[in-house]
Parts: sequence; C-alpha cells; structure tokens
Amino acid sequence: IITTPCFTPSVMLAGVRITDGVKQGVVIIATGAWFDPGFGKAWQPHDRAGNPNVLTLDIGTSSLTQGPNAMSCLVEIKKHQDCTIA
Repeated sequence: IITTPCFTPSVMLAGVRITDGVKQGVVIIATGAWFDPGFGKAWQPHDRAGNPNVLTLDIGTSSLTQGPNAMSCLVEIKKHQDCTIA
C-alpha cells in the first residue's frame, strides 16, 4: 500500500520490486494504469490498479505554465496483509 501524508489521504496498491538500480528510500511508479476504485470508503475510494495520480493534487505548477506539479511527492509504503482486495 502506498499512501501520501501530504493532503487528503490517498491510497493505491502496487507491486514492489527491490533493486540496486534505485537508491534506497526512492520509489519509481510508472504511469498508465486506469483508476480502479476497489476498496476504501465510498467518498474516498482507494485505487487497486496502481495509478499514481491518486497520490498527487490535480493542480498546475503556476498560473503561467500549468505544467504537472507531481514530478515528486512524499509517500509512505507498507506491506498489505489482506489478499481479498484484488
């Protein structure tokens, strides 16, 4: 389970592969998964497909550029124990 502590709690499920090619404490999440609200509360569904967009705010970097603000964000990772979600 990957969560972000920075704003409204958002949660996503993702597989993990630990490798020497990524620095310890760094997470790389590929984009492209469709949002799949499979668990959590109805007002704040959590994504079970691994869509990292749920972890960031949908705002531009400034009023001039409106580029994506989510090139990096703080996340917390913990092992998910319940295998009945998928």
